[in-house]
Amino acid sequence: MRRILNALSFLVLAGMLFFACGGSSQSEGGEQASTEEAAEAAPETSEAPSTAMGATAKIADWDTWLAAYNEGVPQEVQMGILRSADDPNTVFVFQATEDHATAKERFASEETQADIAESGATDVEFYYYDLVRLSDATPDTDQRFLVSHEVQDFDTWLEAFDSDESNRNDAGMTFVGMARDADNANVVYIMFAASDRDAVDAMVASEEMKQVMQDAGVIGEPTFGWWTAYSE
Repeated sequence: MRRILNALSFLVLAGMLFFACGGSSQSEGGEQASTEEAAEAAPETSEAPSTAMGATAKIADWDTWLAAYNEGVPQEVQMGILRSADDPNTVFVFQATEDHATAKERFASEETQADIAESGATDVEFYYYDLVRLSDATPDTDQRFLVSHEVQDFDTWLEAFDSDESNRNDAGMTFVGMARDADNANVVYIMFAASDRDAVDAMVASEEMKQVMQDAGVIGEPTFGWWTAYSE
């Protein structure tokens, strides 16, 4: 496991746990520049790395895996650890990256794969993100709600997303972060902090929200997931 993190001497995301505890933000180059009006209504943000990696995995034992992860991954490199609310032995970790090509090469190496197996992690899936927006606010709950879906046009969708903030507030949802898939920029990931799971589940299942998403250009069925942010 140590070799994984030594190989991951990527950009440090100071004071920010991406998709976990909130933090600072950066727009995504020219794409975000074309949505200046929508950004005016967005949470106050500041600079952050432009790319990141996420990985989900099944772990055999939480304490064993966490000890190996913390031993091998410097605290200043760690961006966040989430545990599935429905299966605590499913984890989601995040790190900043220099660039996608370098990250993909390193994580695909036999050495890295061997270290992952040694930690007790299986069924590992990697995700590569272009960061769009991260909140500066610190959530008051450890519950996280992750939404992912494809959209027809990102700028159109983002404008609709920003205009629907009041509905999310009514359900007790606090924006944490937003990213786009590195291989398909029309796939969007949004993380929220939310203390009332029932209220959020009811809101996203409502016909009103389904219509909002359809009007915003969401393609297909969104994916929803509940996670718990780990903190020592």
